[in-house]
Amino acid sequence: HPDLLALYLIGTDEIGHVFAPYVPPRLDCITEADFARYSGTVDAYYGVVDAMLGQWMRRAKEDGATLIVHSDHGFKWGADRRCERSSQDWSTAAYWHRYDGVFAAWGARVVSSPRRGNMTVFDVAPTVSALLSVPVDAKASGKVAPAFGPLAAPRKDAEAPEVRRVAAKQMSAEESDEYAKKLRALGYLSGAEAPALAPSGGDRPDMTEGAWNNLGLYLREEKRDLAAAEKAFQQALALRPNYHSPMFNLAILYRTRGDDAQAREWLFRSLDAGHAEPERTIALWYEQYRDGKKEPAARALMERAVQRFPSNEAFARELALSRFRGRDCAGALEALTRYQAATREPATLNALGLFHTCLGRRPEAIRLFEQSLSIDPNQPGVVQSLKVVRGG
Repeated sequence: HPDLLALYLIGTDEIGHVFAPYVPPRLDCITEADFARYSGTVDAYYGVVDAMLGQWMRRAKEDGATLIVHSDHGFKWGADRRCERSSQDWSTAAYWHRYDGVFAAWGARVVSSPRRGNMTVFDVAPTVSALLSVPVDAKASGKVAPAFGPLAAPRKDAEAPEVRRVAAKQMSAEESDEYAKKLRALGYLSGAEAPALAPSGGDRPDMTEGAWNNLGLYLREEKRDLAAAEKAFQQALALRPNYHSPMFNLAILYRTRGDDAQAREWLFRSLDAGHAEPERTIALWYEQYRDGKKEPAARALMERAVQRFPSNEAFARELALSRFRGRDCAGALEALTRYQAATREPATLNALGLFHTCLGRRPEAIRLFEQSLSIDPNQPGVVQSLKVVRGG
């Protein structure tokens, strides 16, 4: 009969990362066949977990114990899921987490209520400490969960509890490799993050680079404290200078501040360090700048993108169109003209036709619009443009 027994069921998270895209309602990126095959998987798995919890409830009743079930985060199951962000890719997996999690308590000491209460993850440790009548650290935040009525708050101890590293059996090379593969498959680890964590120094545990990065995310997204978040991300980089995740998070932070030059610099640093799907990431940033009507920032981003990805026709086309919107017709043509001979993209041909029209080169514009329509005749706007150019 231990005073405290903690059990971690990792599968409820794993099943979400693998199968959340398949639960109802069906997403556009999921085929009917895959939806029919996998849409019931999550419900079936959670049914197994519910049965396990029922066994623990029976055991808690027999022992006169209190059973607490809680999650460290929630998961997206409904309309807030996004096809463009994979639930298994390491760089986007966290977007499938919800900040709203679950806390439930059961046992003789629990005071039931018809209304749900509100808690934070910081309230779990004080609640457990109060149930055990043990003190908490003086700096601890959080309060006792409302599920226990008049349960007294735990005493705060001015002395930090003694916590030291203990010797642990090292994983074999085979075990370490398999564990790393599992974390990468679930989106928690990238190839660049596979090396051992940087030492934090001393015999007392301290925050790793991953912990500093997570703290920065919390400070940026939840507390809106950009200055503190910036320091946390920088601390992560001090421990591992080539860690791309805090680089990317700094890019978002500077973009939030409106410092687009710094944001752009850190974005490309993160891409150079191994951030996943660099071209897709740049495209998403470009769309956000355009949606925010920040044309100069969008153009500067695409200028840099074309330098880094010189064979990306879509980037060259967007840069050309941005220059055109800035009334630089010659510059627009210069950015895209090298694709003219070999392209089979109507959008590229149409853009080139637009630039030639702007420069007063009607015959070349007509030829380009005609070539575009030969590839895709169903372009009413191009048909109208061709009539206008032919008519002078």
